[in-house]
Amino acid sequence: LPLALDIADGRDAAGHTKFVIGLGEGSVTAALTATSTLAGGPALSAGAEALGEGIRPSMTIEFPTLLGLLEAAGLTEDPTIAPFLGDVRALTTLAGGGSHPASGIERLRITVGLRQQAGEGAG
Repeated sequence: LPLALDIADGRDAAGHTKFVIGLGEGSVTAALTATSTLAGGPALSAGAEALGEGIRPSMTIEFPTLLGLLEAAGLTEDPTIAPFLGDVRALTTLAGGGSHPASGIERLRITVGLRQQAGEGAG
């Protein structure tokens, strides 16, 4: 994507070292001074529940947030991105994580949330 990223190696309010990637200096500052973390947030909890088997997500994407970012950056009209927006609008979340259920075996599980169409699920 044609966006400038700010990359910082800083310390949070508790003095812990943090590596932050943001869109603009303000987003980096906000990440370093945040009072909550993604680890305690509802997206990670929902992702863990969807993945099952005690798997903790190592990645999550909230598509409404991603769409908001693309719109704020003026990229929804970009000819390389616009064709995919209809599909992205149908998604809610993506969560992925791995586990090691047996020696030498690694398992990756990915779940994708789909937006319910109007009129579905009733009745």
